[in-house]
Amino acid sequence: MGAKKRRGYGRKFRVICADPAWHMRDQGTRLAPAYNGTQRSYAHYNIKSNDDIADMDGPFVREVVADDALLFLWCPHALVLEGVAARVARAWGFKTPVQEAIWVKTTLDGRKPRFGGGHYFRVATEPMIIAARGRAASLVKDRGIPNVFFAPRGKHSAKPDVSYRLIEKLFPGPYLELYARRRFSKKWTAWGNECPDPEKMAPSRDQSGRRRSPTTGGIIIPQGCHP
Repeated sequence: MGAKKRRGYGRKFRVICADPAWHMRDQGTRLAPAYNGTQRSYAHYNIKSNDDIADMDGPFVREVVADDALLFLWCPHALVLEGVAARVARAWGFKTPVQEAIWVKTTLDGRKPRFGGGHYFRVATEPMIIAARGRAASLVKDRGIPNVFFAPRGKHSAKPDVSYRLIEKLFPGPYLELYARRRFSKKWTAWGNECPDPEKMAPSRDQSGRRRSPTTGGIIIPQGCHP
């Protein structure tokens, strides 16, 4: 592909932020992202196996991450508890996660929680686990940031602006978001199959060298549109 020569790909990123297309056990209801049936007539997005997220994306992430870096990995509570998030973090070249930041989802006016589904309690929060690599602790810019923040819930899977600002306040860039749907600001490189100008982006390859289709939720390597 010659991807290393493309603008942005040769950089080493101190921050990796990602919200992968996780595979959840509960696929039979409208709460599942890929569900398409009587309860909802469309899928939010296509999912990948969690093994592929770890093993196929791992070599790529390890190639672009800096020696001293932080991973901010959005992950559903169930997959955090099952250890899936920790496995992905290690496969991507980071140590076992030691902390998480919690997004409390609110109504638009911010006055009360806005909750979703749940088998027992109704879920109104989403964790972003934090994993370190190298001597990342020595680069932290502000040690007075709490690990909980409040922001309205937007479209399915969309992350609030405040989360990006908190990451920028905590740790220096360069910043890379994987599985991105937008580019938050000029400080960020955004790679994902739902980013604007998809015709300027090419699908990545798996470990065998085969191209991965943009419709499978794979990481998309840019050709210069979001450096």
